[in-house]
Amino acid sequence: MTKAKPAQSAASSDGSARRLGDEYIVSADELARFKRDGYVHLRGVMSESEMKVIDDAYDAFLDRRISVEGRDFNDMTTGEFGTDPANYAIVNVMLPRKYLPSLQGNLFERRAASIAKQLCGDGMVIDFDQLLAKQPFRNDAVFAWHQDQAY
Repeated sequence: MTKAKPAQSAASSDGSARRLGDEYIVSADELARFKRDGYVHLRGVMSESEMKVIDDAYDAFLDRRISVEGRDFNDMTTGEFGTDPANYAIVNVMLPRKYLPSLQGNLFERRAASIAKQLCGDGMVIDFDQLLAKQPFRNDAVFAWHQDQAY
């Protein structure tokens, strides 16, 4: 006779039990997978309501309610800037925290710092921020899996 697996509570399956203020608890299994595979999928780092601040900022950048200088707002596929972003395949906003300082130190950043410390140890800091928005149904809006920099 085999034992049935215990049912996961909604709190554990959506990650809410692992969110403790600014912290997110990475399990030993997830840490082992990260060390073995070089990546890990962490579920429920942020709740939908916690994401609202970031979602609103994202929309404000895309709607151009937040002014972004020159090439810091461009089409990632062509480098085009200063034209109608509705025609861009991939909208690229460089350094959004510079243009919207209230994003600095937001809950996602604090939780990401907690995760980075658990996965990589002390000394991890934010080096760069960028917002990307791929237009739907565009063949030229391709963003392949890649690594920006070797570690």
